[in-house]
Amino acid sequence: MKRIERFIGVLLLAGVLALACTTRPHYDPRLVQADRLLTVCPDSALRLLEVLPADSLYTEADRAYYALLLTQARDKNYLMQTNDSLIRVAVCYFDSVQDINLRARAYYLWGSICRDRNDQVGAIRQYLIAAYWAEECGDLSLQGRIYANAGFIHYLAGLYEESYTDYQRVEQVGKALRDTMLLCDALTMQGKIATYLHRYREASEKLRQARPFAEAENRVLQANWAAAFSTLCKRTGQAEEALVYAKRNLALQYDTVHCYRSFLELGDAYFLVGKHDSALIFLNQCVVAPYYDIKRDVYMLLADVAKAQGKTELSLEMERLYSAYQDSARHLSPQTQIVKVEEQVRAQLQHSLHQTHLQSYRWGALLFFLVTVGIVYGGYGYYRRRLRKQKTEASQKEAALSQENQLLKDEIEQSRMQLQTKHNTEIELAELEQRRFALLRQNLIYSEVYAKIQGILADHQANGRSKESLTSDEWERLALEVDQRGVLREPVVRQQLDDDEIHYCCLLLMGCSIKERGILLQVSRSTIYRINERICHKLGIDYQSGALKKWLTIRASGANTTL
Repeated sequence: MKRIERFIGVLLLAGVLALACTTRPHYDPRLVQADRLLTVCPDSALRLLEVLPADSLYTEADRAYYALLLTQARDKNYLMQTNDSLIRVAVCYFDSVQDINLRARAYYLWGSICRDRNDQVGAIRQYLIAAYWAEECGDLSLQGRIYANAGFIHYLAGLYEESYTDYQRVEQVGKALRDTMLLCDALTMQGKIATYLHRYREASEKLRQARPFAEAENRVLQANWAAAFSTLCKRTGQAEEALVYAKRNLALQYDTVHCYRSFLELGDAYFLVGKHDSALIFLNQCVVAPYYDIKRDVYMLLADVAKAQGKTELSLEMERLYSAYQDSARHLSPQTQIVKVEEQVRAQLQHSLHQTHLQSYRWGALLFFLVTVGIVYGGYGYYRRRLRKQKTEASQKEAALSQENQLLKDEIEQSRMQLQTKHNTEIELAELEQRRFALLRQNLIYSEVYAKIQGILADHQANGRSKESLTSDEWERLALEVDQRGVLREPVVRQQLDDDEIHYCCLLLMGCSIKERGILLQVSRSTIYRINERICHKLGIDYQSGALKKWLTIRASGANTTL
């Protein structure tokens, strides 16, 4: 018992230690307060973190948490970050402690820093890892931000199908969170991307769904929607309407000096309606844009305008510049690298997931083994204790039975001697034998054969018949238990009587009724009388009612009286 208790104690201790290893540490209360402020008042959270002395954070967990919160506060306050040394501290720590929630936030912020320094390949790598952990912890809000950023990078790289899939996920998150801004951005971008994929009906449907959300939100979303709808109108031949929404897009811009894409959209719309001079005004403002893809598109349009105006040499010069910037844009495009890094990250995540599942299976198998061993060990101990208890009880019962048998024999012997000396009457002997039968039945209570006989009689009484019957070995054991003097085992008797007749005599010694004898021997009442008569004839007893029973009783008690 003590071994089992120690074993169970070891299992409980292992469980407590495992739970302690996975428990989230207690962070500095100032950091927890700053984390709460990030969602409602990010500027206050940034001020709180900036005035917090770094040397007041003593634990590695607090320092990693501080690095994460400070990076996130700067990101929410739209401060451009290009140095990732701070967020790497958080990533390394949360990777080591396997805190899934903070791990996802750390990788997302690392991806945002890569995005700010125009490292689109690095940004995609970190966003994919962040998306994996965000899905693991079920953070829908973070998933929406991750997929929106990844979708825009795919869009800029010309991976329109991948970008469309990302924004579909953003749409699902927006519907689940009832975030109209997220939903509007997702629908608008899907409409724009569907336009580039020549799926105009789908683009029109997405933009129609996004319009009420855009009109209810800020100027940025309204401008994006207007630009997307203008592009759709240009692709579907609605030049006048394209010009209207291109103007609205420019009017909604906060920065009207560096909005090169808006200038490009408006110049293209003016060219479509035939207003070449107006188109040149806006297209020339895009020439100074620092982006090769914008310059490529601008010089292509300038070549078309020059051709329309009959300026062949200028048109050829613009086409040459267009080809040069097209090559530069293609050379600098991270499309191939993004596809390659996505394959690598997915393979790494798949391997990590496989290792995690394998580790879980190992721990599960170990726990199952320990529990099974504990159950088997406990069951074996319980079985041994029960068996020991049964043996003790059986020994006690056997000792008590032997004592009662000895007392019974002594009492019968004394009674027989008293009857011989005092010549007591036959009635007194009968009374003594009745006591013997009572003691014999009490003796038989612990007998398995007697228990089976009682079961056969009970089954017959309940169902009118019984499928059970006594075997030859059980009849032999019954004869040994009821025939203490060995009357039925005497050679003379064994020679005269067959097995059924000896069985009949055993039942008489037990005091069974005629009905019970018939049930146990499986014969009719008339057959019982014939068996009784046949035994009396073989033993030389006058056939009278109860004569055979009296003869057996006297012989079993050891008296020399003859009938």
